[in-house]
Amino acid sequence: GRVLRNDGLFGSGSGRSDAEEIAEAAVLAAQRDPQEAKAPLMGKLLGRLQFEPRVSAAYAHLLIREAEELTYRQICCLALFNLNVRDSYSLPDEPVMDSSDPLDPRIGLLQELLDLCRRTMLQQRASDHPGTDLVTYAPGLRPARLELVGLGGWLWELMDLSHTIAPARLEDIAALLRGDKR
Repeated sequence: GRVLRNDGLFGSGSGRSDAEEIAEAAVLAAQRDPQEAKAPLMGKLLGRLQFEPRVSAAYAHLLIREAEELTYRQICCLALFNLNVRDSYSLPDEPVMDSSDPLDPRIGLLQELLDLCRRTMLQQRASDHPGTDLVTYAPGLRPARLELVGLGGWLWELMDLSHTIAPARLEDIAALLRGDKR
């Protein structure tokens, strides 16, 4: 099994420990969020932080705050854009939208993906040279080139997104990005 971290997070002196503050932050975040599907993911995050000494108390608070600010669909997108998963969904390698239809159902999803890029949880890989394409507007996103980075990778690992998000949910998002008629 896993070994409980022993780096002082649980405290050794008087007063509240960092672990107690982190637990309170995670519980309050889950309690305030109207998206019930996020509650078990916040629980996973809290539970796994107890065993991950590479994450400082300050970084744990950052991860909890960022997770709280994401929508459930954005968290599902973190699961979708893991490199081991993304390629199995035949995502488009071209910009998703060419239309300016304000009722296009992909607009909200593209805005959520752009937000994940701005939060340094996703990046768009350039196809012809190392590095990334800077994406500043949602229609410029190329789903086949998006990949998990930074905070997104930590949330993917600590929320155990490879096991907690149903493949059918990922397929729904991929179908929307592909423009499949459902």
